[in-house]
Amino acid sequence: MIKLLLPRKLAGLAAPSSPNDDVDTLDFKPTTGVRPMDIIPCLTVLCHPDIAMIGAQHVLGLGAEPVLLSRLEPLFTLPPGPDQAPLQDPHVSRRAIAISRNGDGLQFRAPDGGVACHIGGVPLLQVQHVAMTALERGVTLRLGRHVALLLHNRPALELARPTDFLVGQSHVITDLRNNVKKVAQHAVHVMLQGESGVGKELVARALHEVSPWRGGPFITVNTGAIQASLANSELFGHVRGSFTGAVGDHDGFFARADGGSLFLDEIGELHSDVQALLLRALESGEIQRVGDRKSRQVKVRVIAATDRPDVEDRLRIPLIQRLSGYRVTVPPLRARFEDLGLLLYHALRVEFARIRMAFPPVLRVRPQEPVVPPEVFERLVQHGFSGNVRELFNVAKRLTIDGLDRGTSEIVASVEQALVHTQAEQSPAPQLAAVQARGHPSPSQIDDTMLIAALHRNNWQMAPTARDLGIARSSLYLLVDDCPKVRKVVEISQQELQSALNATSGDLDRAASLLQVSARGLKAHVKKTG
Repeated sequence: MIKLLLPRKLAGLAAPSSPNDDVDTLDFKPTTGVRPMDIIPCLTVLCHPDIAMIGAQHVLGLGAEPVLLSRLEPLFTLPPGPDQAPLQDPHVSRRAIAISRNGDGLQFRAPDGGVACHIGGVPLLQVQHVAMTALERGVTLRLGRHVALLLHNRPALELARPTDFLVGQSHVITDLRNNVKKVAQHAVHVMLQGESGVGKELVARALHEVSPWRGGPFITVNTGAIQASLANSELFGHVRGSFTGAVGDHDGFFARADGGSLFLDEIGELHSDVQALLLRALESGEIQRVGDRKSRQVKVRVIAATDRPDVEDRLRIPLIQRLSGYRVTVPPLRARFEDLGLLLYHALRVEFARIRMAFPPVLRVRPQEPVVPPEVFERLVQHGFSGNVRELFNVAKRLTIDGLDRGTSEIVASVEQALVHTQAEQSPAPQLAAVQARGHPSPSQIDDTMLIAALHRNNWQMAPTARDLGIARSSLYLLVDDCPKVRKVVEISQQELQSALNATSGDLDRAASLLQVSARGLKAHVKKTG
């Protein structure tokens, strides 16, 4: 007889349940349904020239007086705290944006003379309203040329402090981290549930590393790949000569995980015949190699994982009960966009280390600028991320390969290509079908949405936008003229134009990007009107 969980007396832990004991299932899910009074708006730094500022946060009190946002205020709490600092970037204006509550949202008021600020990609020219519902996903604030913030909701709790495992400081990742620490100390099997790509194996490794059994092995198994005919041998091992092809003794997964953790990934894909073998082992506490007369004692914690919401319908109920001593739901990336900055920089460090290059790289094309420009984070927050953290790592791989010492529009184009590539693998969008067939769409295949997105990516510069879309510049001008969503220069008031010029110190190219019009058209208009 052997026990598959953990020793009865190890680090003061209680003995595991016997096969006949009732199994209590504790179900953790990310914080949802929190009372409105417990939710407060928060600003998190996604992009900044000083990498130490990435992830810094400021909770917006929003009392009777507006909160002022500028180069010098407010103070942001730097990770891991408690140090505080203002944004202090020379390209962020000293003139403050006033943020106040207004009905069912927040009001942003630009200072007299204007300021270089985009809210959700839209330039702040005078007053802009942001609905509180938009904060559930998060809204980007691009300040000047180098800084990007995320405006989002968080529970009214003490700001989280990043730790050495599970990158991030959002409330959902903080809850996850706390639950991992809690269950790691107890002799129970764990079931991890979450969408594909959320990082369930990383959570399983973290659980193993903070447990009393971190000195033992961590064995990963793709259970969906276990063939029913070989399951006994794969799980429990075999001895030489036990069947044709058994030329030597073989330890199964359980034996290899002795004294540590066994991670059963894709448990929802487990063949029904294999389920019976696994259940019998968990219930009886015995494993025996094929062809062996003796049982073998092992001490193993099982961590199972699935991305299937219908896992209860695919596994036998007794097996679900045995594996679910404690359930943990790993949140999707879209529920923790305030972690985007920390996650992307972490992914870039991993990729640069993989190719043995120092991070951050020296930037010659964009000296004194952030490694990742703020426009990248504007684009990432707009993305659905059905591939979750895995998809974000694909973005980091693409940026590492293509290089970061390039112009902003080129870097944004690399990000766009990485995201489109991932989307195409998951669920091709109808408007991309023609693009995939030819590499670029024809002008007639470019709809208003594709046109506006390309203009945004290229800061409303016509030449790079035409190259991005793979069409002639003359064709682009025709598309712009025919698109009702693109403002014409003549529609801009003199006051709005002057505010944009003040905010950009008279730089017509940057003013055109701020106003979201053609730079060529704006220059011609200014020359004509004087």
